[in-house]
Amino acid sequence: FTHTQNKNIQRSFALDAIDQIPFTGYKYRQILDFRKYESNLCLSARGDGNDRDGVILNLNEEMRHLAASGSYNAGFDCEKLLEEMWKLYKESLAAKIEAKEKKELDSKEIEYNEPKYYRRPDTTVYNKVMKAWAGSRRSDAGQKCEKLLREMWKIHDETKHESDIDAGLNQDFPVESTIKPDQFSYSTVITAWARSGGGVRAAKRAESFLEEMEELYLAGHTELMPTTFCVNAVLNAWSKSGGNGSALRTELILERMKDMYTNKGRYELAPNTISYNTVIAAHARSRERGSERKAERLLQEMSDLSTNKEKSELFACCKPDIVSYNTVIGAWARSKDPSAARRAEAILRQMERKYTSDESDVLPDGKTYTTVMNAWARSKETNAANRAQDVLERMKLAHKNGNESAKPTVLSYNTVVNAWAKSQSKDGGTKAIALLDEMELLHKDGDKTVKPDVYTYTSVIDALSKQGSQRSAEKAISILDMMEKSYIDTNDFSIKPNIRTYTSVINAISRSKVQPERAQKILDRLEELGNTKKDKNLHSDVVCFNAVINAWGWSNEADKAKRSFELYNRMIDLSASGQNRHAKPDIVTCNSLLNACAFIDSKDDEIRTEAIEIAVKVYELVHSNAPRYGTPNHITYGTMIMILGNLLPPGDLRDDLAKNTFWQCCKNGHLTGFMVAKIRKVVSNQVIKELFGDAAVSNAKNDEIKIDPKKLPDKWMQNGGGRKSRPSRKNKYDQVSKQL
Repeated sequence: FTHTQNKNIQRSFALDAIDQIPFTGYKYRQILDFRKYESNLCLSARGDGNDRDGVILNLNEEMRHLAASGSYNAGFDCEKLLEEMWKLYKESLAAKIEAKEKKELDSKEIEYNEPKYYRRPDTTVYNKVMKAWAGSRRSDAGQKCEKLLREMWKIHDETKHESDIDAGLNQDFPVESTIKPDQFSYSTVITAWARSGGGVRAAKRAESFLEEMEELYLAGHTELMPTTFCVNAVLNAWSKSGGNGSALRTELILERMKDMYTNKGRYELAPNTISYNTVIAAHARSRERGSERKAERLLQEMSDLSTNKEKSELFACCKPDIVSYNTVIGAWARSKDPSAARRAEAILRQMERKYTSDESDVLPDGKTYTTVMNAWARSKETNAANRAQDVLERMKLAHKNGNESAKPTVLSYNTVVNAWAKSQSKDGGTKAIALLDEMELLHKDGDKTVKPDVYTYTSVIDALSKQGSQRSAEKAISILDMMEKSYIDTNDFSIKPNIRTYTSVINAISRSKVQPERAQKILDRLEELGNTKKDKNLHSDVVCFNAVINAWGWSNEADKAKRSFELYNRMIDLSASGQNRHAKPDIVTCNSLLNACAFIDSKDDEIRTEAIEIAVKVYELVHSNAPRYGTPNHITYGTMIMILGNLLPPGDLRDDLAKNTFWQCCKNGHLTGFMVAKIRKVVSNQVIKELFGDAAVSNAKNDEIKIDPKKLPDKWMQNGGGRKSRPSRKNKYDQVSKQL
């Protein structure tokens, strides 16, 4: 296009081409390199070499695209363009002055080639550079913008008392624009700090610039009048800061905003829906006690202000919108309050009622319904899953009645399936399967938004595992087989089984309490897949191994202690060799293995002796290596006592081992009711009195002995139940170990 003779065509096509190029990264550098050629893109496109504004206009155009791109490096690139604009300006100004001086000294009338002149960067240019930094969301964006703002003030202070350069040169130059920070400059600096992710420090810096604006405005700089936008940016900075008291700070700023608007006539500071939504979001993020109630109070305040006849005109811009409602419902959904799910649903019903009665034009959308369902999925109420299912049915009805935004998606169905998986209902598996069948039917009919994914299938398997039947285990295995086959046939990653899927199937087999070898085969298959496909997300982990050990431990197989111990040693070898660091045993592994030893259902003395030997080896290994393979807790000690009671006959040996275990338990501060109950079943009353001393209180009417916990040393119980040893979830594929 630059070689076209028609200058109008050149300009049109060149600008169209530039507009369609994302000015980021490599492509942007290509444009800069292209400018080095003699046939400059902008000069060719906008006119001949005498076009004074061409290059500057081109640089401005590039800067405009960069500022709007949101690129991570946009700020750096814009600063380079700014430096180039200053260089062109200074060089052209020097050339212009030199040419003028020569012309004045020469008495002859000689024609001089007019040198090109480039305009000085102005406030708009600096604002574009700051906008580029603010849009990059870099951690240092606030500092960069602050530096540019101070530079603008410095230039302004240096030039404000000087006579206009161009006027002194007999108007041979166009009048230059002044460089002075304006309202946009300050709001951009505030936004940059708000987006920088700098926490409380960033929020304080953002607020300091708002205060600076207010001081300058009161000092006579009327163009720097703070506005609602500026205050909202500060509110956003505090809302996302994550500091203690951040939510309270946002509320104080909002109160000051309302006071200045209503009592001091500062109409430019009128709070709006965004102001309230930001403060509500701050409370929702804070997770402080009662934060969800404060968020709901602000929602109610918005509703009252917008509907009150006396205040509706003044606060017309404070009407709650869908974001307001969804944020408050989300706060309740994450709350640990026992009534959280009921409150979330109450707000949903209020939305529906107000819309139906024309009190509000806000209609619940898909996120609203799904968040309420999630609140029920997290609830511990006995009928929580049924309530989540009811919300889904209402969602479907709302969509059927014309609410397009309430269309159920795969996330909506997954939330309810997850609710059934978490429930203790015997029908949970059946209900989950029914939802899965419905999703598959809808998808078959062409609805791609409800296509079941790996999370759907895994949650269904979880729900089936809770039924604890052989039939549910068979169904879980068939779903896994289907997922593997479908993934191989279609290469659809959305249904590719992950580590949680395999673990859920193993849990289903474990809870059926039969055929533990099937769980072992799935573990072997999982390890084979992980080794052959080099897929780190399919490497078996400690949770998966623990589930297989439970499959053996809960079965009636005579050799379950031996098989569990083999798995334990395999885990140690894999983790010690570095072959699979995620397979390192934890205290849950130890407790599961001890549980397998405790319930050996065999009269064979050889098998029983082997189980005791295995239990002692594992117990001593964990104790001597703590916390490498976990730290023994009250379940470890209590299960060890059960092993002694179930596998050893009454006598001195059993009493001595039980005493030993008891004193180790007390020394480490893990004495609990569970431990007390177990040891009372294993040793005689005489030994109980010996162990507990004055805390063992005899009943005069019978031989029963009660333990008075108030008389026990505090250090015996200082760790209570202790924390369960759980591997941390380092990525979305890691699992949280459960005390199965």
